[in-house]
This record gives sequence, C-alpha cells and structure tokens, in this order.
Amino acid sequence: MRDHVDVDRLVELTSALVAVDTRNPPGNERAIEGVVRDALDPFDPRWQEVEPAPDRLSLVAAVPHPDGPGPRPTLVVNGHLDVVPVKADQWSTDPFVPTLRDGRLYGRGTADMKGGVAAAIHALDVLARAGRAPAWDVVFHLVADEEVGG
Repeated sequence: MRDHVDVDRLVELTSALVAVDTRNPPGNERAIEGVVRDALDPFDPRWQEVEPAPDRLSLVAAVPHPDGPGPRPTLVVNGHLDVVPVKADQWSTDPFVPTLRDGRLYGRGTADMKGGVAAAIHALDVLARAGRAPAWDVVFHLVADEEVGG
C-alpha cells in the first residue's frame, strides 16, 4: 500500500485544513466545511451536519462501500476540526500559513488534529489507487469544540 500514498496530495490536504483558522475559542468550524467536503465528495458520502452549539459545526460523512450495503463492521473515524489558541510570539512562522521545511509541515493543527483528519481521508485515496476497498463501512465524525470541552 505504501506505493499508493501520494505524499504531495496528503501535504496539500493537510495544508488546506491548516490554512483555515479554527482557533477555539471561538471555533469557526463552518469556515473549514468546504475543504472537508471537497476532500470527501469524490467518495460520494451521505452528509449530516450537527450544530452542537450555535455557530459550531460538526460533520458526519458516511462513505458508502463500493460493494453496496451489506453486513460488515463500521469504522468510525473521529477527529476534531478546532485548534487551540495561538501565542504568535511562540511561532517563527504564521501558524495558519502551512510551511514545509526539511520534510516537515509546520502550522497550527498539523499534529493535532488536522493532519490526522487529512491522513484518514487520504487512506481512502490510497485504497482506491491500490484497487482495494475498505473491509468495513467508513463514517467520518468530524467534530467541533474538542479543545474547550465540547
């Protein structure tokens, strides 16, 4: 499977997520919705929006199995779209301008948790390029307000 990983695509998706300022407070996850939908839309998910609090957005995307409905387990991928506040003086670069340096991507959320969300979405790309389907149904649960206690 490693041969099917598109590192450039993974960095591109992570960068697109990081570039959206979803500092919590206030969160502003609605601003990242388009990036998430664009990344998952090729897999034709059934979307559901959940507003756990006013102006906060969590998304549920159920990705249909290529073989259609069937008795199989469901893998729920949970990740949060908000990030902790930024202390600008502790950054050598703008935290919302992803910076690739020496093979590492820097920016708020690259490690927690926008990079993880991007990797999970990219796993679907990897399987497709390998001519494989997940052994399970996949549901993405991308939530608001993890950083403050939502």
